Amino acid sequence: MKSISVRLKIVSILTILAFIILGYFGISGMRESSHSIENLYSQGMQHSIRSGKILNSLGGARSSLLLAFQHDPSSPLAKMHDHPLSKHIDDVKHALSVLHSIVDNELLASKLSSSERTLVNTLASNLDNITKQGFEPAIEALQKEDYLDANKLLLQKINPIFVQIENEANLFLDDQIKEGKATFIESQQTSQRFDWIFGITTAISLVIIMTISARVSRRVINASHILENTATAIANGDLTQHIKITSTDEFSHIAQNVNRITEKFRHVVDTNRISIEQIASSAEESSAVAIQTQKNVSEQQGQTQQIAAAIHEFNATVHEVAQSAAAAAEASDNADKAAERGQGVVQDSMMMIESLSAEMQEAVKAMHQLAAHSEEIGGVVDVIQGISEQTNLLALNAAIEAARAGEFGRGFAVVADEVRTLASRTQNSTQEILQMVQRLQDGSRTTTDKLEKGAENAHATVEKARVAAEALVEIARSVDLINSMNTQIATAAEEQTSVTEEINQNITAISDISNETAAGAEQSTRATEELASLSETLRNEISTYKLA
Repeated sequence: MKSISVRLKIVSILTILAFIILGYFGISGMRESSHSIENLYSQGMQHSIRSGKILNSLGGARSSLLLAFQHDPSSPLAKMHDHPLSKHIDDVKHALSVLHSIVDNELLASKLSSSERTLVNTLASNLDNITKQGFEPAIEALQKEDYLDANKLLLQKINPIFVQIENEANLFLDDQIKEGKATFIESQQTSQRFDWIFGITTAISLVIIMTISARVSRRVINASHILENTATAIANGDLTQHIKITSTDEFSHIAQNVNRITEKFRHVVDTNRISIEQIASSAEESSAVAIQTQKNVSEQQGQTQQIAAAIHEFNATVHEVAQSAAAAAEASDNADKAAERGQGVVQDSMMMIESLSAEMQEAVKAMHQLAAHSEEIGGVVDVIQGISEQTNLLALNAAIEAARAGEFGRGFAVVADEVRTLASRTQNSTQEILQMVQRLQDGSRTTTDKLEKGAENAHATVEKARVAAEALVEIARSVDLINSMNTQIATAAEEQTSVTEEINQNITAISDISNETAAGAEQSTRATEELASLSETLRNEISTYKLA
């Protein structure tokens, strides 16, 4: 029982047994309940159905007999039937046959209690009486068309016995209901009994399973805590940990393997610590030599770089002077050409401006003529407007006279009205023409003023262009002189640049050699520093482990 796997197997077996036992009790309870329900149906329900059939068939026989009475020739309803009297007689006989079959072949042949059998015997006796004393004589009377005798038999024989049979059938039905309730109560009690057995068995099984599971769980949790604490201590560098073995289960085997791993790891760490000390000592010596070498190379490199920088700066200065001289020469040449082009442009501009000034003078004259013509148009429009006003007044007077003339002047009134309308439209049109002429006159005045100012500005521009042309001639002379001086400076700068470029190449070669030497020294220093750092890191890592 010390193995955890054995304990888990026992828990599984007990769980399966518990399910088997619970299943057995559950199936037994269901079988018992099914048997009770089957008895309830086969006895109580079947007898209840038979009682209902008895009452239904007995009522059907009496109803068929009552329907047969409607065939009485003295009844006003006799001729309304579309079927013979024999149909109702056959229905009565069929209902009585069903009644006797239910009582004799089903009820009396079934399993009954003593009280039920007594009640059924009484029911069978009354059924024989109502058949022989009531229905059969009534059928014979109907066949003889003695409806009065048949009615007497119904009232005196059939109805009293019918009530007795109905009461007996109801009593039998009540007995079946009581027996059904008793069977149902017994089934409930059986079900409750099985529920108690099922609950007690379940509780006992759960207690046993939970007890064994708790012991297994406690062992697993305790062992897990021990392994977790030991693993945490080892991860923190404590290699002195040793798990105490107290049992022979699976966790004990795991603890033995953990102890074995710790011993091997302790031995490896101890061996590496000695090797790391030796590596650290060698790395420190190599680092000192590399640092001194790098220092010497750095000093030489610094001096070489200073010389190279000075030569490079001097060369750059000379090159800039040469470039500046060349640029100045090119700029002066461009300025000379620009001055020449400027002279041509100024001459062309002067000619165009003079031509523009002349055209603007002509435009001013044309605008003055346009203003005069606009004034003339305004006068003509005033005359037209006066005529339209007089026409409108005459048309109004004509309309008044036509109105006085009555029927004779109606046609003339229409014409006068049209004339007045045309005069009014003419007056409106002349008003619009006047407004347009006024806007045209205002525009011509504004245009004339602007053209006169433009002519004055054009004349002033011609004078300024003439002064600019004279200045451009002087600029061209100065540019020629500057161009000659720049050519001499550029030649001297080019000669000096070639000499400094050769010196710069030699210094660059020396600087490259110094850079390569410095890079090698720096790489060597970096390697020794990395080795020293690595050995120090390993030393620190090893020192975190507790070996004793």
